[in-house]
Amino acid sequence: MTNNFQILLFARFMAGLFGTAYGVIATTTIASLSPNKNVGRNIALLISGASAALMIGIPLCRILIEYFSWQMIYLVLVILMGGGLLSYTILLPESKTNTVKIDLNKEWKLLSTPKVWSIILASFIVFVGYGAFYTYLTPYLIELFPQIEPYTSGILVFVGACALIGNSIGGYICDRIGFARALLYGTELQILVGFLIFITQNMVVNILYVFLWMITGWFIGLQLNTGINVVS
Repeated sequence: MTNNFQILLFARFMAGLFGTAYGVIATTTIASLSPNKNVGRNIALLISGASAALMIGIPLCRILIEYFSWQMIYLVLVILMGGGLLSYTILLPESKTNTVKIDLNKEWKLLSTPKVWSIILASFIVFVGYGAFYTYLTPYLIELFPQIEPYTSGILVFVGACALIGNSIGGYICDRIGFARALLYGTELQILVGFLIFITQNMVVNILYVFLWMITGWFIGLQLNTGINVVS
């Protein structure tokens, strides 16, 4: 509830830090509870929550900010997260990994495994590119097509739906051809779509390519999340 920017910045850093830790714990828990043939599908179901949040949360917050302060919105989110933590504690079955003692030496040695560090490197490149693209997605479209500004909330809803679609397709494909081949095919398609976005000037075509880019982005992300769990 602070009005101090420095405290807010620190709180945001801590939220991002623990949010990232949650993502790691959640994916490894789902992977440990899943049979090998269904790892991709089950991780896809987990990540679908983030896709749904993207589809609903962004336009919803754009509406709520007109009626409530950002402090009140944050407070409600904190309460919801506390309820989620309580439900996990009560309902989540015990993971097989809970009985395994963590050996930090073994953890660090995994980084010397070619498959592991190659997936980490791919993750870094993909998510830096995805984050940069998504940050400037709305300004980019408005700069190119100013007439769509009143419809940006609707476009962001469709962007979220594309994330959900890409993630779901990624889980299905991963379980059938493996994360490595799916990652290769998805990356090739992502490069092609990214190139097409920047050489097209037709509004409808450009927006459709953006939607396809989002689908392939989440398709690739699912392969990276699944791959790092499988090889480690």
